[in-house]
Amino acid sequence: MNAKRPTNAPNALQSRGPASSITGETGETLQPIVSRHLWLWVVLLIAVTLAAIPAHAAEVDPGFDHLATGFALTGRHREAKCESCHLNGVLKGTPKVCATCHSQGSRFQTSKLPTQHVPVRGASCDSCHRSDAWSPARFSHAEVARGSCASCHNGVTAAGKSAS
Repeated sequence: MNAKRPTNAPNALQSRGPASSITGETGETLQPIVSRHLWLWVVLLIAVTLAAIPAHAAEVDPGFDHLATGFALTGRHREAKCESCHLNGVLKGTPKVCATCHSQGSRFQTSKLPTQHVPVRGASCDSCHRSDAWSPARFSHAEVARGSCASCHNGVTAAGKSAS
């Protein structure tokens, strides 16, 4: 039992190639747990690395002209962070209609149309408002029926005196 091993016999600590296991005197496998679950360690390393990388929007090309998209950045839109309108870094397909972003229930982080807003019946926001400030609003009363002031100027929908 104390016989000497031949010098060309594999040692218990020597590897016999990439696919072989290291075996001890009794034939049991001595592979470390890291080797057996290497794929698990790789996945864990990738997950930890990705979690450590800060998520941020792509850098904006200083020569980029936003007007080329069909939506000029004017007024307060110039001050807004890109992520406010371009959700999840998606640039194409961002809405260009005011009400899409500025209405109650919108998924965009913007100022919302107040619930007591004057009924506009399809008018575009820029017919009364500017992009640098919502108020004062300029409203043309040209199409308002004579004598119907109190229907809007009731102190709720619009400021002003009631007819009574």
